[in-house]
Amino acid sequence: MSLNSESYVKMFTDMMSEGFIVIDNEGKIQIYNNKAKEIFGISYDGQINHDKGKINIGDIVIIGDNSIGQDDGKMDSDSLKSLGVKDNNIDMGDSIIVIGVFGKDGMADPVFKTLKNGHKEDVLKLKTSYLEVDIEVEIDFVNKIISIKVRDEEFTLNYINAIGHMVVLDGVTKQMKFYQSHGYTARGESINDILKGREYRAKGKNTETLDVIGKNILKYTNQIL
Repeated sequence: MSLNSESYVKMFTDMMSEGFIVIDNEGKIQIYNNKAKEIFGISYDGQINHDKGKINIGDIVIIGDNSIGQDDGKMDSDSLKSLGVKDNNIDMGDSIIVIGVFGKDGMADPVFKTLKNGHKEDVLKLKTSYLEVDIEVEIDFVNKIISIKVRDEEFTLNYINAIGHMVVLDGVTKQMKFYQSHGYTARGESINDILKGREYRAKGKNTETLDVIGKNILKYTNQIL
């Protein structure tokens, strides 16, 4: 395929209103249009902005996870200790909402709610004022949506099987510095990645997008398949 024909195919597929992906017989992406990037969280045009960065000691961390360990970077009870959560009854597959301060044990006790794996509840919800910040988190198991509301700003993620949602507030300004979005596994931005100090990418218009050509499709779709 010539450069001109490649450019033509890209221009044509980017005009499509539906997500369009072509993969080879090894599952590697050969064509991936702009709508597909939007659907799978590879591009962020039109979304709330934040700069690149990483979690710092004293930051406020908000997590909504419908199945611990399944699609959150293999988060477990040890991971949660970085937020001051010390509960040996939390197991893999449980659902959890937790709000805590990262890496600063004793600054403020975490608040959290859990449901055991196999529960029959429709909703898990936590609403509180944490360090003078109004926060509301809800896991809707019926409609499969996790929402995190900080003051009047809401961040939502839908899922099919499992997802780990997360918002991080700057420990000094208490303003949002990171929020989770689809495609986080491909970006290395799962909950556990962030808690381990991995740098996250910026979001917003004109930010750099991932180059997915030649990458395996399963790496980019695991949150919503």
